[in-house]
Amino acid sequence: MKTKMNKKLTKKFLIEEYKTKPLYKIVRENKIQFCDLVKLLKKYNIKRKIGYIYGLYSEHLITHCKCGKLKDNRAIQCQECYCKTLKGKTNPMFGKKCPDTKKRMTGKNNPNWIKDRNKVFPKCKDCGVPLKKYSHYRRCSRCAKLGHLNPAFINGKGRKPYPLKFNPQLKDSIRKRDNYQCQNPECNMTEEEHIIVYGQELHVHHIDYNKEHCNKDNLITLCLPCNMRVNYNRNYWKAIFKKIVEVIKNGK
Repeated sequence: MKTKMNKKLTKKFLIEEYKTKPLYKIVRENKIQFCDLVKLLKKYNIKRKIGYIYGLYSEHLITHCKCGKLKDNRAIQCQECYCKTLKGKTNPMFGKKCPDTKKRMTGKNNPNWIKDRNKVFPKCKDCGVPLKKYSHYRRCSRCAKLGHLNPAFINGKGRKPYPLKFNPQLKDSIRKRDNYQCQNPECNMTEEEHIIVYGQELHVHHIDYNKEHCNKDNLITLCLPCNMRVNYNRNYWKAIFKKIVEVIKNGK
């Protein structure tokens, strides 16, 4: 079915409207289809203002510069014309020199200047390695994270060996009790998925963080990332895991 063309859409009318309005507004105001309006523009040899310039696709934001190239409607000139005006004496910074305040702050005039600071570097307090970048530090990046200097340091018993009670049979019984699933409510990874992703079985975690307390009420099944995650905010995880173990016991 052919749509009836509006009699208002003459050549003069379209030229005047198209100067200030984009095509979609003309389509809405005159209640015609977009394809019909494009046909009229071709019929009257009216050029469409479509292009990509300065990251803008909207045709009503694009106009022509005096040189004939496309520019943003909000700009006075196109980019090439603007760059030409900044050359030589037309540049606002032409002939100007550095102010005296900058000269005063360079070299020995700078209040933070230290003689031969860039030639002689201090050494690490612990290992004796020279500090190259940051001379105001007393330790290198490696020594600054060892022992009690590490922000994650708690009591220094992290590498203490597990007791003989904590054997593979006990771990298997805990995994079986927890249905071979990570008990973190935000995770719930199964043992099959854990083996595929990490190549090992699910971990068994001590709820009170004491390796010697190997009671079943103090053990819970976790995946590898969750077992690392629970080393922070320990009081929070203790409360959650105790409730989960109680629910499992009451359920059975």
